[in-house]
Amino acid sequence: MNVKEIKLRFVKSFIINLDNGDQVIVDSGLPNSAQKILAEVNKDRVKYVIFTHSHIDHIGSAYELKNALRNAQFCIHKEGVKNLRGEEIRKPVVHSFTYKLLIGAFSSFTKKKFRGIEPDCELTEEELDGLQILYTPGHTSDSISIYIPSDNSIIVGDMLQGTRNGLRIPVIHENIEELLKSIQRIKELKPRVVYVSHGENGNNILV
Repeated sequence: MNVKEIKLRFVKSFIINLDNGDQVIVDSGLPNSAQKILAEVNKDRVKYVIFTHSHIDHIGSAYELKNALRNAQFCIHKEGVKNLRGEEIRKPVVHSFTYKLLIGAFSSFTKKKFRGIEPDCELTEEELDGLQILYTPGHTSDSISIYIPSDNSIIVGDMLQGTRNGLRIPVIHENIEELLKSIQRIKELKPRVVYVSHGENGNNILV
């Protein structure tokens, strides 16, 4: 298995290429990001689209991907189902005054473009085709990570933020105690690389 990173403006999506030729898309970016993601996959071989959590910059193009990928199962943690459906909008909990102003204005603009979908599966902790789904709350109550044992790598969404010096706690999080526990769980895996949705990937966790 291997992971390919797709940069979508200020956030990323990831493609996991499974050993049997199937593919998994992780996160869909903001609305209108689908075409860039679809250009990097074989539409007939995408088996799952997995969302690390339900902030708009991770589920924004779910509707577009759903229409293009008829054979894929769209999966999110059970705590994020209402958000993916569009019944609720998950508001970022920001621990920085400057970021709060910027993200507040940005969220109000982007949520108007969001169209929800019905998930095909609700995730907890399980294995999907050799991938281990880990429940890692803290950034949000529906945050998951995807561990790839064969590659000793992990995709953590926004649990950590990449900097030039290493991986740090993000300024957006709902529960710091849960976040620290989740980060410790990741550290105990001793991954070769941690893929993050914002900033540089790495394995130097500065927490």
